[in-house]
Amino acid sequence: MRLQAQLYLEKFYSSLGFTRISKEYVEDGIPHVDMIWEQL
Repeated sequence: MRLQAQLYLEKFYSSLGFTRISKEYVEDGIPHVDMIWEQL
């Protein structure tokens, strides 16, 4: 599963098992990062 997370939610998504896969970027004036979750 892949998502575009607002930067302030990165720690929350990390706690659910998501891993950051991009540098920070701005979308609609809000900092975001791409994250992925892969079930093993």
